[in-house]
Amino acid sequence: MLRNSSNAARAAQDTEIGHIHFSRQKSLLDHFGEVAAKVSMLMERRRQRLALLELDSRLLRDVGLSRADVWQECSKSVWQR
Repeated sequence: MLRNSSNAARAAQDTEIGHIHFSRQKSLLDHFGEVAAKVSMLMERRRQRLALLELDSRLLRDVGLSRADVWQECSKSVWQR
Protein backbone atom coordinates (compact mmCIF):
# COMPACT_ATOMS: atom_id res chain seq x y z
CA MET A 1 0.00 0.00 0.00
CA LEU A 2 2.88 2.33 0.77
CA ARG A 3 4.16 1.80 -2.74
CA ASN A 4 0.85 2.88 -4.30
CA SER A 5 0.71 6.04 -2.18
CA SER A 6 4.32 6.78 -3.12
CA ASN A 7 3.47 6.44 -6.81
CA ALA A 8 0.41 8.66 -6.39
CA ALA A 9 2.52 11.33 -4.69
CA ARG A 10 5.07 11.15 -7.50
CA ALA A 11 2.37 11.42 -10.14
CA ALA A 12 1.04 14.53 -8.42
CA GLN A 13 4.50 16.16 -8.56
CA ASP A 14 5.73 14.99 -11.96
CA THR A 15 4.45 14.80 -15.50
CA GLU A 16 5.30 12.15 -18.03
CA ILE A 17 4.69 12.66 -21.72
CA GLY A 18 5.56 9.66 -23.83
CA HIS A 19 8.93 8.53 -22.54
CA ILE A 20 10.00 11.98 -21.35
CA HIS A 21 9.78 12.62 -17.62
CA PHE A 22 9.36 16.20 -16.41
CA SER A 23 10.06 16.79 -12.74
CA ARG A 24 8.24 19.59 -10.98
CA GLN A 25 10.77 19.64 -8.17
CA LYS A 26 12.43 22.75 -9.58
CA SER A 27 10.92 25.91 -8.26
CA LEU A 28 10.05 28.96 -10.30
CA LEU A 29 13.06 30.62 -8.70
CA ASP A 30 15.32 27.84 -10.04
CA HIS A 31 13.98 28.40 -13.56
CA PHE A 32 14.38 32.17 -13.20
CA GLY A 33 17.99 31.66 -12.09
CA GLU A 34 18.73 29.58 -15.18
CA VAL A 35 17.24 32.24 -17.46
CA ALA A 36 19.14 35.02 -15.67
CA ALA A 37 22.42 33.09 -16.06
CA LYS A 38 21.77 32.62 -19.78
CA VAL A 39 20.98 36.32 -20.28
CA SER A 40 24.11 37.25 -18.36
CA MET A 41 26.20 34.97 -20.56
CA LEU A 42 24.70 36.49 -23.72
CA MET A 43 25.40 40.02 -22.46
CA GLU A 44 29.01 39.09 -21.69
CA ARG A 45 29.42 37.61 -25.17
CA ARG A 46 28.15 40.87 -26.69
CA ARG A 47 30.47 42.93 -24.48
CA GLN A 48 33.47 40.87 -25.57
CA ARG A 49 32.60 41.20 -29.25
CA LEU A 50 32.24 44.97 -28.93
CA ALA A 51 35.61 45.11 -27.13
CA LEU A 52 37.20 43.35 -30.11
CA LEU A 53 36.04 46.18 -32.36
CA GLU A 54 37.98 48.66 -30.24
CA LEU A 55 41.33 46.87 -30.56
CA ASP A 56 43.85 48.38 -32.95
CA SER A 57 45.61 46.35 -35.65
CA ARG A 58 48.74 45.82 -33.53
CA LEU A 59 46.75 44.30 -30.64
CA LEU A 60 44.70 42.17 -33.03
CA ARG A 61 47.92 40.86 -34.56
CA ASP A 62 49.21 40.05 -31.04
CA VAL A 63 46.20 37.80 -30.39
CA GLY A 64 46.31 36.29 -33.87
CA LEU A 65 43.24 37.97 -35.35
CA SER A 66 42.70 40.06 -38.46
CA ARG A 67 40.22 42.88 -38.86
CA ALA A 68 38.19 40.51 -41.09
CA ASP A 69 38.09 37.93 -38.27
CA VAL A 70 36.76 40.59 -35.91
CA TRP A 71 34.07 41.72 -38.35
CA GLN A 72 33.03 38.12 -38.93
CA GLU A 73 32.77 37.48 -35.18
CA CYS A 74 30.92 40.72 -34.49
CA SER A 75 28.41 40.11 -37.27
CA LYS A 76 27.09 37.02 -35.44
CA SER A 77 23.90 37.16 -33.43
CA VAL A 78 24.34 37.18 -29.67
CA TRP A 79 23.13 33.58 -29.33
CA GLN A 80 25.63 32.29 -31.92
CA ARG A 81 28.95 31.01 -30.64
